[in-house]
Amino acid sequence: MKSHSPYNQASVRLNEYLKAHRLKPTFERDLILQTIAQIPHPVSPTEIAEEVKVHHISRSTVYNTFKLFCLARILSAITSDNSVGQVRYELCSDKSNSIQMVCTRCGRTVAIHDKTLTHLISQKKYNNFNYSHFTLTVKGECKVCRKIKGT
Repeated sequence: MKSHSPYNQASVRLNEYLKAHRLKPTFERDLILQTIAQIPHPVSPTEIAEEVKVHHISRSTVYNTFKLFCLARILSAITSDNSVGQVRYELCSDKSNSIQMVCTRCGRTVAIHDKTLTHLISQKKYNNFNYSHFTLTVKGECKVCRKIKGT
């Protein structure tokens, strides 16, 4: 892997956090982090638990690890307005902007790569605030849910 890959960036942050809080690095934490980094879209703890269960990692270990990763600023939560209230997570990157669309019915999340919109937002100036990066979430209904609904 490249030294600047999302996994490597997150791994460095995790090791710094663990050291600062006198916690030990574990196989489970590293495997969960690797699994999250390999998936190109926001994930849920349930999804990761399914992926790592072959390694006998419990669902509670996955949920506890997600909490730790959020505290360490390795993961950030993306909430959905759907009735399930499902929360998905994505890797935080030091200075990367992200735009995603989230279906409010099924929770499906799709990353959008729009250079024009990213540029427009990056050029915006706000009084008394210098931002380093942004996450934009566009909410609505996906194609599949619209088709089911018949609109």
